[in-house]
Formats: sequence, C-alpha cells, structure tokens
Amino acid sequence: DMAIIIEKSVLKEEVMKQQRMHKQVIYAMVQTMIIIGLIVAGYALENPSVARGTLIVVFSALFLVLSVIVFVTKQKIALTAIILQLVVLALLEKESRYAINYFYHLLYFVPMVQGVFLLAGRWLIGLTALTVGLSALTFVELAMTEWNFANVALGLFFNGIYVFTASIGMLAKFYFLEKRKTDQLNEELLDAYRQLRDFQRKREEAAVIEERQRIARELHDHLGHQLTAGIMQAEILSSKCQGEPVNLQALKSDMDLLKGTMREQLRQVREIVSTLKIDVSATSQMVVQLLKDFEE
Repeated sequence: DMAIIIEKSVLKEEVMKQQRMHKQVIYAMVQTMIIIGLIVAGYALENPSVARGTLIVVFSALFLVLSVIVFVTKQKIALTAIILQLVVLALLEKESRYAINYFYHLLYFVPMVQGVFLLAGRWLIGLTALTVGLSALTFVELAMTEWNFANVALGLFFNGIYVFTASIGMLAKFYFLEKRKTDQLNEELLDAYRQLRDFQRKREEAAVIEERQRIARELHDHLGHQLTAGIMQAEILSSKCQGEPVNLQALKSDMDLLKGTMREQLRQVREIVSTLKIDVSATSQMVVQLLKDFEE
C-alpha cells in the first residue's frame, strides 16, 4: 500500500511539473511576441541611422535573449538575467533620440513580471526598487530637459504601476503558495483517511476469519465429539437388534442413553449459537428442529 501511495505521489509531481512547463512555454511565447512588438514599434519611432540602428538591434536582441534565458535556467542565473535585462534596457534608452521612448520604457514591465513569477519576497522587493530607480532616473532626466506637470505625472504613473505590479504579484504568490500548502495538507489527510479505512477493512476481515476459525473449533471440539458418540451408540443399538433374543430392557436403556446424547448435542448447539451471537440460518434451524423431533 505504501508503495502505491509513493507511486501516486511521484506521478502527481510529474503531472504538476509538466503543467508548470507548459505554462512557462505559453508565457514565454506571449512575452516574446510582446517584446518584439514593442521593439519594432520603438525602432520605427526612432528611425535611426545605420550605426545607431545597429546598436539598437544588438541591445534589443540581447534583451530578447535574456528574457528567454530567465525561463530555462535556475533561480540564481535567472536573477542575474533579469538584472542584465534592466541594464540592457537602460543602455537601449540611452541610444534613443528622444528623452524617453515610451515603447522601450514599457519593456520595464517584462523583468518586473518575471520577478513576480520567479523571485521570492526580498529579491522581488530589491528588483522593484532597482526598476523604479532606473525608471525614475529616466523621468528625472526628462524633467531636467523639459520640466512640466505632464512629465512628472507620467513618471509617477509608471513607477506607481511598477510598485503596484510588484505588490499584487507578492500577494498573489503568497495566496497561491498558501493554497498549494493547503491542498497538499488536504491530500495528505485524504491519503491518511484512505489508509485508515483500508486498515479498518482488513482488520474487520481478519476478525471475521478469526471468528470463523473459532466457530469451527467450537463445532469440532464439542458437537463433533457428541455426534461421534451418538453414531457409535446408534451402531451398538443396531447390532443388538440383530441378535436373538432381544433384551428390551437393555435396548430401552441404550435408547435412553442415545436420547441423552442427542439432548446434550441440542444443548451445545444452542449454547454455541447463543455464545457467538449469530443469526441462525434456515439450515441451522432445520438441524435444531430435527434434533427436537428426535428428542420427542
């Protein structure tokens, strides 16, 4: 039973692992399409020269490669790839002809969302602080170039969205972790209940077998001996009836002895049935009735 439980647990882990891999593949595909769309839109807005366009393409390709590496490596390497994405994104914005290219700036959401999925609490907080710092630096430079309320509002809006995304992500991750723990605990309790139920069933089966064995011993030790004695007495009576002359007094005495044996057998049958507290079946009732008829 324990081997079956372990096998089921292993299979369940394999299924959950495959489901996580499928989700990661789908998210990576969607993420890649969004990144390519933003990069192409930003590049079209820039209309750069050949040299600057080459740098933009290199930085964009590097950002895209790092975004894919995040999903195929371990957590430490993924964290390094996320940080490198932020650095590459900062360099990409530096190559822009505008104070801020909003298509490129929207790419800050990519490492933020990756961090929500892959990083623990303190690492996610650190990533959020780094993202907000780089984004705020860009808007500070924009404000120094052209100070107005719209630029300040946009800076606050973008950075507020980053903080909000990280907060929602941490709350969602905490919820799903607790839900997973609860589901795992419920599954363990359910397995324990199944084991207890199986143990109880086997215990009941063992008790039934033991009771049957005891009934067999009771019947063999008591009723079997009495029936053997009754058969022997009946054979003695049969042999006496064949002799000449027949001694009626002795025959009557033997008949009384046989009747006493039968009564004792009837008493023991009743005692066994009463002691075992079992329902007397139709066959048992027929046997008891035959014994009563013989007694009369």
